[in-house]
Amino acid sequence: MAEYHEITVLPEGKKIMAEAGKTLMDALSEHVELRADCGGNGVCGKCRIIVVTKGMPDLNDVETEHLSSGLITSGYRLACQVVVDRPMMVRLPESGQDKGHVEAKKVFPGPYPVNPYLELKADKRYLGLAVDLGTTTVAGYLCDLKTGHILASRATINPQRRYGDDVISRINFAGKSPANLKKLQGLALEAISYLADTCLKEVKASRDDIYGFTVAGNSTMEHILAGLDVSRLGRTPFVPATLSEIKLTTDELGLKFRAGTSFTILPIIAAFVGGDTLACVLANKPYMRDEMTLIVDLGTNGEIVLGNKKGMWTTSCATGPALEGAQLSCGMRATLGAISACAIEPSTYKFSYKTIGEDTEPPLGFCGSGILDLIAAMIKSGMVKSGGNFNKNAPGFTTSDKDGGVARVVFVPEENNPAKVEIFVSQHDIRQVQLAKAAVVTGIRELMSKVGIKKIDRTILTGAFGNAFNWRSAVTIGMLPDLETLGEVISTDNLAGEGAVLALLDKNTRLEAEEIKSKTQYMNLAEQPDFMQKFVENTGFDEAKE
Repeated sequence: MAEYHEITVLPEGKKIMAEAGKTLMDALSEHVELRADCGGNGVCGKCRIIVVTKGMPDLNDVETEHLSSGLITSGYRLACQVVVDRPMMVRLPESGQDKGHVEAKKVFPGPYPVNPYLELKADKRYLGLAVDLGTTTVAGYLCDLKTGHILASRATINPQRRYGDDVISRINFAGKSPANLKKLQGLALEAISYLADTCLKEVKASRDDIYGFTVAGNSTMEHILAGLDVSRLGRTPFVPATLSEIKLTTDELGLKFRAGTSFTILPIIAAFVGGDTLACVLANKPYMRDEMTLIVDLGTNGEIVLGNKKGMWTTSCATGPALEGAQLSCGMRATLGAISACAIEPSTYKFSYKTIGEDTEPPLGFCGSGILDLIAAMIKSGMVKSGGNFNKNAPGFTTSDKDGGVARVVFVPEENNPAKVEIFVSQHDIRQVQLAKAAVVTGIRELMSKVGIKKIDRTILTGAFGNAFNWRSAVTIGMLPDLETLGEVISTDNLAGEGAVLALLDKNTRLEAEEIKSKTQYMNLAEQPDFMQKFVENTGFDEAKE
């Protein structure tokens, strides 16, 4: 019979019974919002907790690598490394919590074209939910199937994040057992049900009023949602279980809505170009334009589409989690306390910043938009050299006694931060952003070469991160080509969500989606001639422009 110990969680005083031998991460994740950017693999160092209980075993090597001496003295541990072997009392510091705040993913409220897939009666209410199933955020749009208007919209954190911030972590978790895949599927369905209920409550409607769901997500998210094997998405040659539209019902998924309610998952283009990218194309319709259009969807992964009515090309770039703040020393997603914008005065090196939550939230770290602003500002002020190395004469430059003396620049000392968190950027962080930015700009330039153009007419930036950042900072660091090449730059809130709405309301749009999928050519970046050489050349900041 399994042994259990009581875990008291401060400051709320919540009592949790945890099975002996489990980690605190596993014990707490079902009950509290605890950061787990790397899925509990001991890589990110973000699941910080304070263990109040005395006489605990010494910290292991993973903990000493990720925790400063000041944090260790204050009782900090990593939840993924502490094994439950006794009753414990723990405190959740602000820096270790995932506060659940989600920046809204807005779309145009409508009306949109309506061509329903079912016969509508005059005296009944017909609603449907369009869903943008992101790796980090899930957004839902409750639509009137008669009028084409969006009646309510909500977003929530993807609860799968407790098993890792990126799709590879979730592929690995799901691949360990059918039960793990079922668990991830259940979490996605819970999020969708929550969004549906929240939106329905706002418009005083019930589940019986919903007649259909349409979901757009990346290939991994869609596979998990449908309960399909994702293991082949995690190894070469990266073959999806299916590229086609998936038609289910809520009954088949175990969702308690009207019997037979349709549940449609949009088709995907390739292993790493999913239904969300296809939805972006459906919303902007570059395939109907003369102008050469570039769509860049930046989030946990990067998808790029280039083309016009003469033809469409697409690719995906392994940006890694850096652009959403994960796996950076002081990185975090765009939630309360995240530095979302910042600047450095070149003459005085004075650092100024803006956090999500404004004056009520002390800085806890940098989200993706904040880290791009920071590095662009460091380049302009001379704090970072063209190759990515720090200027050792810059204010705040220091080296850490840990990690073999890795260089860092401190911007907010721990003693000056109400959250008692030191805000800094390390040389390793700069390298991570260099890899991400090189992946994006190399992908864009390779597509341009494939299509045979030197200039783009329209550049569309979208995605949870793509619309939220200062794209001029991306140009400064060389993540995007120069302004002359980009043409007209347009930032949009959520093209994927809008495309999902169109597919929900208009049955012809779904047919259009299948046609676009078959006509869009996928380019594997890694297979392009001299790709690695070009990628390495693009890691530098030499050609950074405004």
